[in-house]
Amino acid sequence: MIKLVKICGGDDFVAETIDQGDGTWLMENAMQVIPVAPGELKTIPFPLLSSEHTFVLREIDILFMVDPLPSIVNAHKEKFGGIITPQDQGLIL
Repeated sequence: MIKLVKICGGDDFVAETIDQGDGTWLMENAMQVIPVAPGELKTIPFPLLSSEHTFVLREIDILFMVDPLPSIVNAHKEKFGGIITPQDQGLIL
């Protein structure tokens, strides 16, 4: 599942997460989301200077893991591939 993860060092990122069942989590295709202007976001790879796209975190190093906003999930899918779901526009009668 794509999750927003905050780790003990203070960094937060969005990644595909897999519970490995041994007290660790596999993180794939991680990216940080950075606000650059009101209503405008930019994504950068995480960790920034690494050539690796997959890494493992210990559960004790994770402060929290939550579902990101749908727009962030779509930005992740757009960057790394996947089915992009349309924003809920509501029902107009």
